[in-house]
Amino acid sequence: MEDVEVIVMPRKAIEWGYENMEEGEKLGRLIAEYYFTYLDTRIQHLYILSPIERYNLMSEIFPNIHNRVPQHMIASYLGITPIHLSRIKNQDLKA
Repeated sequence: MEDVEVIVMPRKAIEWGYENMEEGEKLGRLIAEYYFTYLDTRIQHLYILSPIERYNLMSEIFPNIHNRVPQHMIASYLGITPIHLSRIKNQDLKA
């Protein structure tokens, strides 16, 4: 996998920001809205799009992902088995 930098904030720090930062509550609301929209879209795609459509969308959003992440993780992200992912990839290569 790849190195990442993650910032973890305790709940008290977030609450402090809400109370003491001029735009703290607005920032918190915007982050929550963004995350909600992201999750809602992911769930909709699992129900509305076919596995092939989800695969193509993922490839568009995350170019070169196949060289960076193991196949079983990609399959899990798409909500399919690694075997089904192999079939989709083989089908994609034939097209």
